[in-house]
Amino acid sequence: MKIIRWIGAFILIAAVASGGLALAAWKRSELKKSAAEAANQPEPMETVIVAAAKEREHRRVTTSIGTVLAMRSITLRNEIAGTVERAALKPGQIVEAGTVLVALDVSVEEAELRAQEAQAALAETTLKRMEKLAENRATPEMELDRARQNGMLHSPRPPARRQ
Repeated sequence: MKIIRWIGAFILIAAVASGGLALAAWKRSELKKSAAEAANQPEPMETVIVAAAKEREHRRVTTSIGTVLAMRSITLRNEIAGTVERAALKPGQIVEAGTVLVALDVSVEEAELRAQEAQAALAETTLKRMEKLAENRATPEMELDRARQNGMLHSPRPPARRQ
């Protein structure tokens, strides 16, 4: 029984090997045949277009869309948001410390300051009236206290300095 197994294994190996050799021989003959056919093909032709030379106007300057990046640059950032009213920047300009480069639009802040000043003036006038009325005992003490508090809230104070 062992010999029959050995013979069967040998026949199987021989069949696989002969199939592989047959495929290799067939592939080699196809490659030779393809190379022979390629050698018989004519060379591909190149298409050439001929045009007559004409004199044309040459412009040294042209318009283009693109992005230009500086080799050296700085970035300016505001501490607060706002609309730029004036920019005193010139390319290549050397500036000293403390030079104003960009001025923001302060019209809104100026309007708020005028409104606060008007409110303070009104509070001061109201306080003076209440004090005169309090001298004659024509107003309650509570109204006078309220006017004093209002005067303190709206009294003009100098802005705090930043360092």
